[in-house]
Parts: sequence; C-alpha cells; structure tokens
Amino acid sequence: MKINILHITPDFNLNCGRSKYVFRLLKYFEKHQNFDLHFITNGGDALYKLNELTNCKIKYLDFGRGIKNIFNIYRNVKEFKDYCISNNINIIHTHHRYPEYVASLIKKKLKIKTVSSALSSVEGFKRLSFKSDLIVACSESLKKNLVDVFGIEENKVKVLHHCIEPFPEISDDDRNSFIKKINLKTGEKIILFVGRITHIKGYDVIFEACRKLRISGVPFRLVMMGSLIDRKSRDIFREDFVTYIKPNEKYYCMYDLADVIVIPSRVDPYPLVMLEAALFAKPIISSDIPGITEFVKENETGFLVPAGNAELLARKIKFVLDNDELSTFIGYRAREQALNHHSCNKFFNQIEKFYIELVS
Repeated sequence: MKINILHITPDFNLNCGRSKYVFRLLKYFEKHQNFDLHFITNGGDALYKLNELTNCKIKYLDFGRGIKNIFNIYRNVKEFKDYCISNNINIIHTHHRYPEYVASLIKKKLKIKTVSSALSSVEGFKRLSFKSDLIVACSESLKKNLVDVFGIEENKVKVLHHCIEPFPEISDDDRNSFIKKINLKTGEKIILFVGRITHIKGYDVIFEACRKLRISGVPFRLVMMGSLIDRKSRDIFREDFVTYIKPNEKYYCMYDLADVIVIPSRVDPYPLVMLEAALFAKPIISSDIPGITEFVKENETGFLVPAGNAELLARKIKFVLDNDELSTFIGYRAREQALNHHSCNKFFNQIEKFYIELVS
C-alpha cells in the first residue's frame, strides 16, 4: 500500500534555504513507488520550479507566517482537514510552525501522523509549537534548543544535517553575465553574502566590516544576493563598493566567482549557504555560533569570528584575501567534508525510514 504524504510550507522562494530543502524532498519522493506526494503552499517567487514535478499533486491555499494567522486558523484547519480526507493523507510533513500547529489540530480528529522540519531557531508560542509525532532538526544545537527551551522529549527529535547536490555546469556566458551584472572592475576581489537581508543574518555586520576593509586599500566588491526583508538595508546599496543581486535561478554562479563567502549570522542553526559555498571549494568566514560550528572548524574547514564583531570580521576577510594558498587548501577541505558527510542518498533514505516507522 502506498503512503500518502502531504508537505506544507509557506513562501516558496528561490533563495530560501527552507524552500530548497522542501523542493529536494519533493523531487526525490515523487519518483518513489511507495509514496504518493502532495504539496500545499501559499505562493512565492519560485512557483515555476514546481513545473519540474510531474508526479506531485500541488494546491495553493491562503495562509502565511506570523501572528496574523490566528485570524485564519479556523478556515485553514477546515481547508487542510478537507484536503487530507479527500486525498487519504497518511502523513503531514510541515516545514514552518504555523502549518505545524494546524496539522497538530487536524491529527486529533483524523488518524494522521505528523512530521515537522525544524530548520531555524525560534522562540515564543511554546504551548503551540512542535506538537508533531516526529521533529527532524537540521543540527545538534537546534535539537538542544528544542529539548531545553521547548521541553520536547529528546527521543522525538532526530538530527539530520542538510544534504547537498552538485550544481549544473557553469557556462562562460553565464559567468560573464554575472561579472557584467555586478560591474566588477579589474583587480577587485569578490566578497559574497547570500541569504535574506535581515538583521538576524548580519547584513549590517558584513557591511560595516567592508567599510573598515576599504581603509586597508584592498580592492574588492561586496555582492549581496537575496531577498530584501529589512527596508533599512536599502541605504547600504548606495555605497559604490556594494552590489545587490535579486534572487535568481543561476545564483550559484556567484559562488564560482567569489573569492570568499561570508556568513555573518547572529543566529543560524545550519545554513545551506555554508554547504553550497563548500561545494565550490571557496573559503568560508562565518560567525562562531552554535550550529555553524558543527561544520565550520577554525583553520580546518573555514574561519570563525564572534557574531556581530565587524572589526574582527574585517581583519579575517583581509587575512583570507591575503593568503590565497591557505584559503584554497581550507576551501578544498570544506568541499571534501560536504561531499563525504552530506550525501542526499543517505538523507532521503533516513527520511523514508522515518515515514515508514511512523505508519507501521
């Protein structure tokens, strides 16, 4: 008998780690003969990617993120419940706290198992959060947070680091297109930031670090690629050393061009950007925070700086740019680590095992 699985996530966007995570799951399980796949989302700039799915039933419903959802909860419970009944859903796998809460209400009325992906550090709403039968956390630090802060039973939380797949081959035309897009001048080094441009991701820290770096005389261009969330961030793009790129299909070309990738997050349990950068064997400078340090080890697979310290970040960037041989060596160490320990086959096999155990 096939297992009917419903995935639910809001805001299906191009440069969103959660969306990439969900899309990989959908692409794998739609081809699996033991599962029938369903997906509900509310929209996003990457919806066209869903056209690649040929064996997945897709539905769009009006739900979002944040406290405003409380006013829609009764409608969403009915919509999700009706969908589950009409499609004989066995497992609901959610990837955000709001649909996870709705799923927890549904499972009380229907004989449905629930799984939740924990991909970011959150706080508040303790009584309403993480009620799923199984929680898949992306890092050990995130599991610790769920157990210590939210009081989740330890045996309900399984740690499964992100998996990573090789990117398509980059053509000279694509490479030259991005060089033109960022207005790169001769001799400039590329410092790359990828992700949502928000305070928690530390966009202000890398900007301030690069302002300090200018004094050193190093020619560089700071490329910031991601969704503009914080309106205050728009002011920094007026600086002549900063280039902003909107989320796009071939964003990975910038990893190939970059000299160093910086992840200055204040909180980030296990960013996918970290593994994507490693695939290109590029040196990574990241905040010394829980989660990230499960992959980035100082002078082994990358470089670490205290979160929020622009002065030390500027010094570390200069050190990396001035030491090509060491940076290249460490970049390849990170690539080896990513390829050896973040296999998608192992990841999917484990998820499949979780599903089967839940319905057995």
